This record gives sequence, C-alpha cells and structure tokens, in this order.
Amino acid sequence: MKRLPVLTLFLFCTFISVSQTRIIDSVKLRLNTLSVDTERIKTGVVLAQMYLNTTEYKKADSIAEISLNLAMKSGFKSGIVSALNTRGTVKQYTNDLEGALADYTKALGIAIDINYRDGMASCYTNLGIINRTKGEPEKALDFYFKGLRINELMGNKKGIATSYGNIANIHFDKGDYEKSLEMSKKAATLREDINDRRGLVISYNTIGLIYEYMNKLDESLQWYFKGLKIAEDLKSKKGMSDLYNTIALNYNEQKKFDKAIEYAQKALQIRIEMGNKLLIADTYDIIGDIYLSQGKIPPAKEAFLKSVHLAEEMNSKPDILDSYLSIALCDSASGDFKSAFLNHRKHTRLKDEIFNTENQEKLNEMQTRYESDKKEQQIKLLNAEKDSQEAINVVDQKRKNAIIISVSVGLLLVIIVAIIILRSLSITRKQKYIIEQSHHQIEEQKHLIEEKQKEILDSIKYASRIQNALLTSESYLKKYISDFFILYKPKDIVAGDFYWSTYQQNRLYLVVADCTGHGVPGAFMSMLNVSILNEIISERKINSPEKILNEARTSIIKALNPEGSNEESKDGMDCILAEFDLDSFKLRYAAANNNLYIVRKGELTTYKADKMPVGKSPNDQQGFNLYEVNLEKGDSVFLMTDGYADQFGGAKGKKFKYKPLEEKFCDIAGLPMNEQKQELLSTFEDWKGKLEQVDDVCIIGIKI
Repeated sequence: MKRLPVLTLFLFCTFISVSQTRIIDSVKLRLNTLSVDTERIKTGVVLAQMYLNTTEYKKADSIAEISLNLAMKSGFKSGIVSALNTRGTVKQYTNDLEGALADYTKALGIAIDINYRDGMASCYTNLGIINRTKGEPEKALDFYFKGLRINELMGNKKGIATSYGNIANIHFDKGDYEKSLEMSKKAATLREDINDRRGLVISYNTIGLIYEYMNKLDESLQWYFKGLKIAEDLKSKKGMSDLYNTIALNYNEQKKFDKAIEYAQKALQIRIEMGNKLLIADTYDIIGDIYLSQGKIPPAKEAFLKSVHLAEEMNSKPDILDSYLSIALCDSASGDFKSAFLNHRKHTRLKDEIFNTENQEKLNEMQTRYESDKKEQQIKLLNAEKDSQEAINVVDQKRKNAIIISVSVGLLLVIIVAIIILRSLSITRKQKYIIEQSHHQIEEQKHLIEEKQKEILDSIKYASRIQNALLTSESYLKKYISDFFILYKPKDIVAGDFYWSTYQQNRLYLVVADCTGHGVPGAFMSMLNVSILNEIISERKINSPEKILNEARTSIIKALNPEGSNEESKDGMDCILAEFDLDSFKLRYAAANNNLYIVRKGELTTYKADKMPVGKSPNDQQGFNLYEVNLEKGDSVFLMTDGYADQFGGAKGKKFKYKPLEEKFCDIAGLPMNEQKQELLSTFEDWKGKLEQVDDVCIIGIKI
C-alpha cells in the first residue's frame, strides 16, 4: 500500500452538479454584461475555477490570465491575489509545480501587504500542498499551521477544516495514523456542520484510507462508499477517481483482486481524462500493488515503471520513493537481485533525504509551537477579561459610600482569597491534564512503535523466506556428501552470511561467504552475490575457483557502481570457494580473507586466503590465487566466516578468537559430524551467555 494521495480543497472551489454547463453559461453571460472592473475580475475568477473543476484546463488558464491582467491594470490587489491563486492551481493541475509555486508565492506577498486574510490563508494552504508534493514535509506543515491560525482568527470553518485535513496528510506520511485520524475526523465534523459536501468527499476518503492502514478493512470500506455516493452526486471527477483508487486498495487487501483491478481501472480512465500526471502515477502504483499481490510480477513491474516515470517528470519525491521500493520487490521476486539491490538503495537514500532526523524534529517542533501559540492567545484573552473586571470593581468601589467601606474591604479580601484558591486549583488541573496527556502520548507512541515493528518484522520474515530459498538445502548436499554439518546462525532474521553449492562437470562447488553488513542490507548483498555466482558457474560454465572469484568481483563492482553514479560503493564479500573432486580426493580452492581448515589424524592445518575481498579494494586489479590440496579419507574440512571467532563473551566479555576455535576443531574431529555441530553450537552459546550476538555465524564441516 502507498502514501496518502493529495486530497485537499483549493480556494474558490464550487460545486459541480448536473446543471454545471448551464451554470457556466450563466456566469459567462453575467461576465459579458458587467462594466465594473472589480466585479468582472471576481466573476472571471469564479468562472476559471468552474472550468478547473470540469478539467477544462486551457479555458481555466485563459480566463484566469484575463482576470489577472485586468486586476493588475486596475490596481485591484485582492483580485490579483485571487487570480494568481487560481492560475497557480491550474498550473498545479497541469503538472507545472514550479510555475504554481511562483504564482502562490507572489500572491502571498501581495496578500500580506494589504492584510487580505482570505488570500493569505489560501496561499499558505496551496504552498503547503506544493511543498508536500516536492517531498519537503517540514515546510508544508509550517505553511499549513500558518493557514490554520488565520482561518481560526476569521472563524472560517471551511478553511479550518481544510487546514485540519492537510495537517492530517503530513501525520499520515510520517506513519502517525492515530494523529492523522484525529485531525481528519475534526475536519469531517466541521464540514458536516456547514454542509460542505465536496469537503466531505475528501474527509471520508481520508478516514477510510487511515482505517485501511490500521487494518480495519470493513470499517474502511464503509467510509469509502459513503464518500463515493456524494462524489457521484456532485459528478466530481477528482473525488470519484480518489475513491475508486482507495476502494481498489481495500479490495486488494481483502484479496478480491478482480474487484480491485475493476475499481483501479475506473480511476485510471478518469485521471487520464483529467491529464494530471501525479494522479495517473498514483493509480499505476496501485495497479502494480494489485498485480504484485497476485504474484504477477511482469505486469506489476510495468505498472510501477510507468508510475516512477511520471513521478520523476514531476519531481514528486514521495511518489518516486514508493515506486523504487515496489520495483525492488518485483526484482527480488523475479530473482534479479542486482536490480533489487540498486532500487532498494535508491529508495533508502531518497527516504533519508525526505524524512531525516532533522526534518522529523522540525515537524514535531511545529506541532508543539502551534499548540503553545494557541494556549498563549487564550491566556491573553483571559488576562484581558480579568483586568477589565478589576477596573469595574475599582469604579464600583469608589461609588460606595462610607457606611459600607468596611464591608467592601472584607468582601474584597474574600474575593482575593477565592481567586488565589481558584488559580491554585486551575494550576493543579492543568498540571494533571499535562501529565495525563503525556501519558496518553506515550501510550500512542508505544502503540505506533509496536505496529511499525510488526510491519517491519513481517516484511523481514517474508524476505528471509526468499533468502532461505536461495541457500543450498541439506538434501541437495546429501546427494554428493554422506557426512557433513551446516551451522548457520544469523544475527538477525535475515543475514549477510550465506552458503551455496552446485554440482557441475563432475565437481562439487561449495561457497561459504560473509557479505558486507548483516540484517536487511547484508541479505540484499547475499542474494545479489548468489545470483552472480550462479550465473558464472552454472550458466557461463567457468569452473576454476580463482577465475570464478575474479569474474564475481568484476560483476559486483559493476553492479554497485553503475555508470554516472556519484558515490563509490566498496560493498562485496569475504568468502572461500572450494571445488571438490571426491573421486580423486582432490580439493581446489580460492579464498578472499577467509581461511580453509583441515583436521587430519588429530592435527589441524590452516590453508591461507588472499588478503583482499571480492569487491572494490586497493588490490582489485590483482587476481585471486588457485590453491590445491590432496585429501585423505577421514579428513575433516571446515569452511567458515568470522562470526564465531568474533563473538564477545566469557567471564571478561572478550572475543572468542580463532586459536580456541582451531583447538575446538581438533578436539571434536573424532565425533560424527552432527555431534560436532552440537558441540560447536553449545560452546558458542555458553561463551556468548547473555550478551548479544554480534555477527552472523556460518560454519560447514565435511568428513571425507
């Protein structure tokens, strides 16, 4: 599922009804009969907005331009603000974001100069929408709060509702669904009070989508169809397409794929007619989600590529962000791990750019500042009322005659005491309220973190299924080796360590590798490297271990450093690649940083590795060496990564190190391989104790 689409009303929106054409004709007729410039400008702006609502963008732009020129000629500044705002909205709908930004900014400057509050509120709202679209949430939220303050000062319920809805969108983008729902319901309540039906379409759609993200699908669908009925009554193309989209998402979550595609195609048809590229991109994203849910990877990727192409044309960073992740999922599911890794890296970098820690702190600071400013205004009003009342009391007191002076003084003392008591009670209540609110916010954050953790864990668990499917199964190895063990213990659910094997040309190839990183980044690297090794050995039929590692290094460097990239990636892997000829008892191997160990008749021999990784390094022009070993029956061969030796533990919390591990190999060499595994695992757990595992662990032992 994707981000919340832009569902915000612009200034001067008018209702679309069955008689819209007749209304437009009537307004055009009125425009032609007016002689006063100010009235012609106001009517022209209304007519342009009507054309905008019917997606006749050229006509809307033409009328807005005429109105703007007339307003500038006559010096009618509030008319200039209205015309610029309307022209900016036309540009926004026709994908000219920079042009819209320029118009809104110019209009805001004029509105501030003449203290035109309606115009200021509209400009702040529209500037917020543009900045949200450009992936700058802290700027968007600042504009939204400025618009909200002005609407509150004017008592403009429709404007307040619009501001609430926009602020809800930012909270949604952050993943704070509870806060987003709270703000959306505030907006809906205001719109119901003033019968703002167009606004209700937006609110009901937003509330439905939030419930969907909270996994309350039935409740979500009720809100969608509630909004759709109003949108269809109004014949609002934007409203209908928004709701068709979200209904499609809901049916996709319920795995009702035919219905999901049906509603998504309805939305796409309307949005293509409207010609709004961002809206079209959003629908292609949803169509891609639906196909991906069914495992239909080619059509899913095709839809996501269309979406990201349109989003890149518009430089809409949040939409580009989602599409990169979706394309990475498609690549991973189809086995193209190189492309999956690169697209996931694009997603991560863009996400860090949009929602970095500094931006997140700014968003929270703006929310707090708004609440603080609002409370300060309320305190000032209360103080003003109190000062006024005290002045009245002084005047009344002077009018009292001397007979009741003593009584008045007594009463005044009582009043002062009462005020002190009331203020103390008020402070106590406020402190209690603050404590309760803090507790509530902590609970909300705890719930949000738990939900996010569950989503992340579910995704990682799914990724682990993909990774485990790439690891060579024990049943496959048993076809060629009778006695062996695999000790594989990831630090996290997914791992950067991997093992992989294939039988080619009467030889068994076995790789044990440690990729850069662990967890999700390491897992992506491991899948990329398995894909590269499989291509080199199984498809290109390169069969010498050192040549395989040389080719793998070239492919990894090329994959992680594409032409035109501004950053050099040094990711890769340390590994040992062994080729077994079990008929002639020959072993050939090539190794990058990881040694090979053989125990023969109780004596351990360490076979050294080349001191360079399979990846970018100062020695990447130097070829790997080929080593040959004659095996004897009864030998125990060990291939491993560094995770076991690097584990902290013991009485002093130090590393296990290689020497004790080598001694352990000698001690257990006489045991069957399954018992050797248990001994190694038991020793590892005893050493680690209650400390955290620091790295992935992978050891494979083979009895010849």
